[in-house]
Amino acid sequence: SFANQYYAHSVFLHWTQIVGDVISRQVQPQGIIGDKLYVYCYDAVWRNELRFMMPRLVQNINNYAGQSLIREIIFGKRWKRAGTDGIAEKPVKKIWLRSVKR
Repeated sequence: SFANQYYAHSVFLHWTQIVGDVISRQVQPQGIIGDKLYVYCYDAVWRNELRFMMPRLVQNINNYAGQSLIREIIFGKRWKRAGTDGIAEKPVKKIWLRSVKR
């Protein structure tokens, strides 16, 4: 729905405010597909620590969105073209994204 896409875009635009400055420097959101947020974290130590923090991060994101937008965070590779175009209601096989300029 339009509301879900609006809040999903807001998550990307306000990432630092949602997760905090320290985490936002280590983790970059790549896209949202269905109820999964795909993120990139280059440091294995941080990635491991953030797996333990996942419930709190999911709660922070959902609190910000005012609804149950995300159920899971997937840590993976950096997408070739990350950004808010990676927002999809249903899983898709392949998706191309455009970078968010800051």
